[in-house]
Amino acid sequence: FDFGNKPVLAFLIDVVAITFILVLLGEVIPKVYANQLNIGFASFMAIPMFMLNKVLSPLSISLVSMTSLIEKRINKRGHDVSLEDLKKAIDITSEQEQRQEDKQMLKGIVNFSNTSVKQIMTSRVDTVAYSIDTPLSGLVEQINENRYSRLPVYEDSLDNVKGVLYIKDLIPNLNKEDSFKWQKLLRKPYFVPENKKIDDLLREFQTKKVHFAIVVDEYGGASGIITMEDILEEIVGDINDEFDEVEVFYSKLDDSNYVFDGKTPITDLTRIIYISDDYFDYFRSDIESIGGLIVEIAGRIPRIGEVYSYSNLEFKIESADRKRVRRVKITIHNRAEAEE
Repeated sequence: FDFGNKPVLAFLIDVVAITFILVLLGEVIPKVYANQLNIGFASFMAIPMFMLNKVLSPLSISLVSMTSLIEKRINKRGHDVSLEDLKKAIDITSEQEQRQEDKQMLKGIVNFSNTSVKQIMTSRVDTVAYSIDTPLSGLVEQINENRYSRLPVYEDSLDNVKGVLYIKDLIPNLNKEDSFKWQKLLRKPYFVPENKKIDDLLREFQTKKVHFAIVVDEYGGASGIITMEDILEEIVGDINDEFDEVEVFYSKLDDSNYVFDGKTPITDLTRIIYISDDYFDYFRSDIESIGGLIVEIAGRIPRIGEVYSYSNLEFKIESADRKRVRRVKITIHNRAEAEE
């Protein structure tokens, strides 16, 4: 038949009619026939299927074996990629004119799942908290002085945190008398252990819709606090808004000399002077600050003017008292080796 002048009719016959015939003859009729005469049809097809199985089994076995081999090799390569391999890949890439800030951000992402709450929390001695017995006027004065949006409230000591005060909850009541019971505005505190990984804590913050937690040690005492901002800073670096007063805890003298506050976390030290994140792994299980590191190296509280060395770093004590190291000068003698 010639349907050259009737393309629509040709399309209907080619597609609709032929498809209908194929489905009817290839699907419907054989299935109906096999269903009605199942035993006879199975007996009829048994011998041809047995012969096809014998003929095609070598090809089938070869294909299955090849697929299994490929899957094993892919899985093996995937499991061989460790955090150290990723760090080395970042170091190699960074040599190709990549900024140090980008390098540190990538390393922060790689180390994210291995960083514990204790390593990045605000320690107890630096935590600002309010007593539950503080009158409203005194509370407002402290809030204006410290300028934090969320703060823990304790009874007797920081080991007995009663709740967390959100400043936005207090704003509508700022003009009330001291008799106002601001304690009723407290929200339930969220406690986390020191050894919790920050990637798990980030997911919990997102699930529970909280941005603030009290860090407790193995005995239940308060070790400090941690916020959502602390966690995010491990990836993107320090975050400062328009109300933050930039706290200067170090100064850079030149590419090889720095002066640090003794309470500076070791994680911040490695990020600022661009050295390997595992540089202090020998101490990291117990030591969290530069001051603690020097005390561990010296075996005692050092005196002003004393000098200590660890690997390629030299620590000179510039300020200290009977309890802790306050300020230290750090000199990098061989930066290339320190960055490895």
